[in-house]
Amino acid sequence: MHFFNPSYSGHAFFEAQSTYEDAQAVIYGMPMDWTTSFRPGSRFGPTRIREVSINLEDYSPYADRELGEVAYFDAGDIPLPFGNARRSSKRLKTMCVKL
Repeated sequence: MHFFNPSYSGHAFFEAQSTYEDAQAVIYGMPMDWTTSFRPGSRFGPTRIREVSINLEDYSPYADRELGEVAYFDAGDIPLPFGNARRSSKRLKTMCVKL
């Protein structure tokens, strides 16, 4: 039983309501900083995108569709080993194949 909608808490992308099995699309985050040379912090990007996604317009005039018309699942962030580009790349490939 859910007492709240996870997308309103900022822990899931807005309107991500379907299960993995029922989803037409899957969203996942890749929090990593190992390609940053001057100002780190890009690893916080996926979380911040989820937090502000509630402010997105859910209708696209270009596609003439609402976001809720597509069943998608927020799979969360792929856990990446901080500072290890080779292991991170291998893990990304493995997770993408699974998804």
